[in-house]
Amino acid sequence: MNINYLFSQIDLILILKTAKNFSYYHKNGSDYFIFAVLDGTATVKSQSNIAVYKKGELGIANRNDEFWFEANGTVLRIYFNSNIFSNIDSNYNFLSPFLSKSKRYYINSEIDSAIKNIYTSLEKKKSRFFVYSAVLQLICSINDTYNKSLPFEVHETDSNFAKIAYFIENHLFEELSIDIISQNVFLSRGSICSSIKEVTGQTCREYITTLRLEKAKRFILYSTHSLQQIAKACGFKSYATFFRNYTKQFGITPTEERNNR
Repeated sequence: MNINYLFSQIDLILILKTAKNFSYYHKNGSDYFIFAVLDGTATVKSQSNIAVYKKGELGIANRNDEFWFEANGTVLRIYFNSNIFSNIDSNYNFLSPFLSKSKRYYINSEIDSAIKNIYTSLEKKKSRFFVYSAVLQLICSINDTYNKSLPFEVHETDSNFAKIAYFIENHLFEELSIDIISQNVFLSRGSICSSIKEVTGQTCREYITTLRLEKAKRFILYSTHSLQQIAKACGFKSYATFFRNYTKQFGITPTEERNNR
């Protein structure tokens, strides 16, 4: 069952959405970011590591953290700034967990209860006061968990692949080759190819093409750009090449994809 709820204010944006291949680049945005994986997975890619969050796990970040965030499933996303605490007369340090190195938490019973209250507030379209109260409950639950030393460290995958993937993600719409990647991540051609193959099972060219096709699919579904414009913007040298690869990847032509949205 698809879920799609949105609550938006100046100091708080709350999204509960079932997403497939959603991606978001976190850099100097809202002061703080929380995401809870309710179903499926979420992936965080930084320059130094890649971490996959599964159902029952929660991640946090502050505005100084820089990474690609990808969701495939039902993920609660909360973006907020410190102004939401402005009317609270308290010496309680709500933000300690967000400034620590530990960024991953299990969704324990306390955090789960807070998430359910947020869900209920959105589903029943309760007032702004109830939504803010539910979010503050979640932040307090994260803080309590942090103070009990329950967070666990993010496990790194292949560190070479993390650097490679990060560079490719940030230059996906530019000309890319193994030589260009090698010059920028300071790894040999062989190391790049073996690292990508080990993690994805694909060649370097296949991996880049897959990422470009996923980006193109989102443009087709959620933009008004022509298919030719999308193909060019996503790094394909000809529409024929784009058409052939898209149909092979998704089992549907770009035109059929747009008509079915």
